[in-house]
Amino acid sequence: MIGLLRTARATFFATSLGLLFPVVGEAVQRGPEDIADEFLRAFEALSWYAAAQRMHSQGLADFREDVAMIVHADRSNEVLSRLLGGRSRENFDAMEDVDVFPRVMEALEDEMPGLVNGLIDRRHEVLGAAAEGEDLAHVVYRVIPRLSGDQPRVEVMTMRRAGGRWGVLRSDLLDAVATAIRGIPIGRGPPPLLRDTLRFELVPRGGRRSR
Repeated sequence: MIGLLRTARATFFATSLGLLFPVVGEAVQRGPEDIADEFLRAFEALSWYAAAQRMHSQGLADFREDVAMIVHADRSNEVLSRLLGGRSRENFDAMEDVDVFPRVMEALEDEMPGLVNGLIDRRHEVLGAAAEGEDLAHVVYRVIPRLSGDQPRVEVMTMRRAGGRWGVLRSDLLDAVATAIRGIPIGRGPPPLLRDTLRFELVPRGGRRSR
């Protein structure tokens, strides 16, 4: 189901917007509200690479850090298999931040379809932005869920400018994904080679190890 939605929405998004910034000068002229709107539209269209291109480098780095934390804590390598297609830790460490986000999001479509559906089955309206200095802004937007019974709500997205271009630094969407990733169960046993070398010795309560 998500696969069909991805094709239909991504096609519409690509046709109506153009997933890449075609001209650098054009990208520089876009304001924080424009980039926030494009990011939300990309997210709702399951266009993860387009969404990543509209994120600030620090936002991408923060997302990668959340993934890295669980990848390196998982001694069973199951997380690497589920989220990154079985890549080794070395492969993961060599990936660019901008590539980690779309790869993980594509995996979550299969691993957590309920989460992804809940994040994309909606539309939005950008209401405005409040500047905080020259290079930081907070974009306010209304989320209108498509599910009957769910009430519209207002959310805030933090944007930062670097090199003349605005990018998403933080959003409720990214926070929801990061929380879900941190909740993935991980294998806490030692690696197989280490497990094979361990020798366990039972010690009676109150007793001493035999030498």
